[in-house]
Amino acid sequence: MVAEARVKPNRIALIGAGIYARDAHAPALLRLRDRFQVAAVCARSLASADALAARFGSDVDRCTDIPALLARDDIDAVDIVLPVPVQAEVVAQALAANVVSSSGSGVTMKRLRTGAVHSGSAGRASRYATSAATSAAQPPGQL
Repeated sequence: MVAEARVKPNRIALIGAGIYARDAHAPALLRLRDRFQVAAVCARSLASADALAARFGSDVDRCTDIPALLARDDIDAVDIVLPVPVQAEVVAQALAANVVSSSGSGVTMKRLRTGAVHSGSAGRASRYATSAATSAAQPPGQL
């Protein structure tokens, strides 16, 4: 019998710590701990980031600076869980940093590639993770 190699979980940063991040994404990511490790939570306030990060353990970084978070080389992907009006700008920033995840709010790869969301590097998203992975962990009928 050949032993299976253990794959290291993808290191994820959550951008946004509101209701949907707390009630939908966090529970899904917790159920998928074998595949995803939340490494950081970025929010408008450190208090919000602290509250959500606490659900994942004490070793999760907390921040309010999105560009600094996107510049980190220890983050494999980001889960952008922001209100629709501000999400496109952050997705464009993540694409420029070659780190992106979109949470199905209309910011799609097609829109990004066609320029509907401006980004100079829309075709170069080398580390793209979709929230479909977290959605797959949701029981049917729940968001």
